[in-house]
Amino acid sequence: MNKIKMTVIGMVFMMMLIIFTFDAPVFADEEEKTALLYVTGYEVDNQTIIPGKEFTLKLKVENYSEYVSARDIVVMIDNPQGIVPEYGTLSVEYIDNIGPKSSAEIKFKYKADLELDVSELDFGVYISWDSNETTTPLRISVGREGDFSVDEFTIPENMVIGKKEYIGALIENVSGKDMDNVAMVIKCDDEILASQSIGTMLSGTAKTQYLTVLFEEENKGEHSYELLLTYTDGVDTNKEYIISSGIFNVGDKADTSEAQGNNIDNKDSSAGEENEENQTGISNMVIVCTIGILLIAICCVVLLLIYRRK
Repeated sequence: MNKIKMTVIGMVFMMMLIIFTFDAPVFADEEEKTALLYVTGYEVDNQTIIPGKEFTLKLKVENYSEYVSARDIVVMIDNPQGIVPEYGTLSVEYIDNIGPKSSAEIKFKYKADLELDVSELDFGVYISWDSNETTTPLRISVGREGDFSVDEFTIPENMVIGKKEYIGALIENVSGKDMDNVAMVIKCDDEILASQSIGTMLSGTAKTQYLTVLFEEENKGEHSYELLLTYTDGVDTNKEYIISSGIFNVGDKADTSEAQGNNIDNKDSSAGEENEENQTGISNMVIVCTIGILLIAICCVVLLLIYRRK
């Protein structure tokens, strides 16, 4: 009888050990235990910084994690010399959370020094969340009021492999001077992907210009892009005017549909968190039920042995 008791106690002890071992949350992907935040796009008023003028810098911060939400997020901008935040504001933004496969748009208001005499400015975007951090450099052109105005442009966020994609922009020469050698150029990962010559644009004229791009299988994935105008101004100086920059995705139809479905805003973050909790709860419930069945089986064996000894 003592041997039976010792056996039962040992098996119960092993079951309790298993329960405490598996009591921690179980994720669908054990390797992914933290959120992944990146700056995936930015935009500036008029696509360039004008000396002496106010402007708004918009950032898109995206969480690439499949299951994990990012919490207690701090986004801070390291501003270059000559750029001052709007009076009464700081270059810091706080976000409670960004759910899995979700993004947030953040805006910072600035004023540029009238004496700026550079062609580009470098900003640093510092992001911290939970116990993680990352830094992203941004290089933004400094221009002058007058050369071009681009009020409408179209760039697909998702490109399909083997399909001709169209990029268009409504361009207006507002400089008061004729501009020569005007061309619209699209760069992909800092390499020229396609260009289209416009030629001479007379002062006060406007033109809708299109580019076509075609991607192959080896181009699949995410790429940074820059849409711009190259031209020669009235004093024979070669210049560039950046229309837009950001990131687009290249994939097959299934990939692009999935990317569109995953490109959701913060209002879906709670749904992602609930899904994460449900997966953990289901995993723990299966473990508890299995242990319960084993305990019942052990009790049945013990009762059977006691009955036979009688």
